[in-house]
Amino acid sequence: MTQQKIIKYVATNDRGMRIGESHHNCKIKDCVVDQIRDMHEDEGIGYRTIAKRLGLSRHTVRDICRYTRRAQTVDNWKKVVSVVEVQELEEV
Repeated sequence: MTQQKIIKYVATNDRGMRIGESHHNCKIKDCVVDQIRDMHEDEGIGYRTIAKRLGLSRHTVRDICRYTRRAQTVDNWKKVVSVVEVQELEEV
């Protein structure tokens, strides 16, 4: 077995905390948050309809549309390195 480094960059706010889909507790991807806001702001679709279409609670959709949830902006990007064990394949 060999070790392999995986490098990824995560979004952080002005305090250096992870935000958006790079946060470890995130359950809704950034593209879905953008889709929710577009559906409500541009197309005028209500919270309940959006919630039913996407399988989310109405309160979650409401908070995303009102920018009380997932409203932080990226201040910086942090480099995160993790090491994983990789098993080498045998040649046949």
